[in-house]
Amino acid sequence: MGVEGHSIFNVGLLTEAESKRLFWQFVEGSDPELHKIGEDIVRKCCGLPIAIKTMACTLRDKSKDSWKDALSRLEHHDIENVASKVFKASYDNLQDEETKSTFFLCGLFPEDSNIPTEELVRYGWGLKLFKKVYTIREARTRLNTCIERLIYTNLLIKVDDFQCIKMHDLIRAFVLDMFSKVEHASIVNHGNTLEWPADDMHDSCKRLSLTCKGISEFCGDLKFPNLMMLRFMES
Repeated sequence: MGVEGHSIFNVGLLTEAESKRLFWQFVEGSDPELHKIGEDIVRKCCGLPIAIKTMACTLRDKSKDSWKDALSRLEHHDIENVASKVFKASYDNLQDEETKSTFFLCGLFPEDSNIPTEELVRYGWGLKLFKKVYTIREARTRLNTCIERLIYTNLLIKVDDFQCIKMHDLIRAFVLDMFSKVEHASIVNHGNTLEWPADDMHDSCKRLSLTCKGISEFCGDLKFPNLMMLRFMES
């Protein structure tokens, strides 16, 4: 879909020594072969802090084969797309669909915003994301478990407000692009103008997040037959 494809991110890069120190803060490398694989993974992250930390958090407690697979995924990619490869590897390592769905749901929120977990509970309940859950309380417990997994792998960030979480801007950009490629849905997320999706996206669009000042700014002529969620944000 290429959502936010023209966004520019100014990212400070780490030196090789700084990159290695950051990586080994989160994982153990006593096995010489594992340590060598880890050093190669760090180099493939091109000094990008969010990529290094996310890959480290993803690989801790994983098998040697998982490390080798991660390195293979990062081969032949430069800094322009290494972040998306790291995030994709972390996403693929998530063990259940509920956690993946929660991850995607967080992409509906504005860039650099606090994401209220209670809103995620309501959306998850309404979209029936949680299996064998029959009450809001059970949904809240299940969501908190999913959030813990995402924070553990550095795909979400804790904030001072314990009722909220955050998503790094680069990860959010990955979510908006990635979600259009999975089989079950598409996200369209708009900024300060109501620029509606192209006609060829109408059938696939299931979740729509729009910024508007009020109902008078909303175009009521919706032609999204598979739309399951419409979210309004104040501009």
